[in-house]
Amino acid sequence: MKKSKIIAISILSVIFVTVIVLMLTGALQGIEPATGKPLLHSFLNPNGEMGEFMHSFTIFGDTILDVFIIAVLVFLPFTTKQVGIPVAATAIVSTILNKVIKAIVDRPRPEEAYRLLEIGSPSFPSGHAMNNAAIYIAIMMCLLPLCKTKVQKGIVISIFTIIPLIIGVTRVYFNVHYASDVVCGWCLGAIVALVMTELVKPGLANFSKLKKGV
Repeated sequence: MKKSKIIAISILSVIFVTVIVLMLTGALQGIEPATGKPLLHSFLNPNGEMGEFMHSFTIFGDTILDVFIIAVLVFLPFTTKQVGIPVAATAIVSTILNKVIKAIVDRPRPEEAYRLLEIGSPSFPSGHAMNNAAIYIAIMMCLLPLCKTKVQKGIVISIFTIIPLIIGVTRVYFNVHYASDVVCGWCLGAIVALVMTELVKPGLANFSKLKKGV
């Protein structure tokens, strides 16, 4: 694994652990529950233009669209091995890990009276933030080696980091997650993407070599 990936995973792990410690010590309890209430009645108006924008992005991060995007990448012949399979493997691991952690932590969501979307599952970590971070960062990691210029790399990095970031923010906007749920979801999703692309892509390359040798 490249040094840059190790550093990135280390930083993400530190952020994740720090947030967990703040949660366990109760340092966030006096801050997070209060953030949604005044915001919902002021600038973040769910019925205004900003609300429509946020709603379109939160829908964009739903499971159905994620599955569709992955299916396209898997079944298109020119993206199957390079992108599709690594991203699909990443999404599967991220989804399973997210459900396991949700069941273990079992953190209640923000007050139901202030939620703007109907969701019944536990709050921590945010599935939207985690799974979309995993998927889009995995796509980014698969595409970067194919980029020939710094401009191309910059565009790929910008697109595939901004999308999961906005999707995560929408979950706080609609008050269905605490900010810590989303931050930890981003961190876990990114770690899964970095690890899985590192494991799956070389494995596929070795399999192809063995197949040609046979």
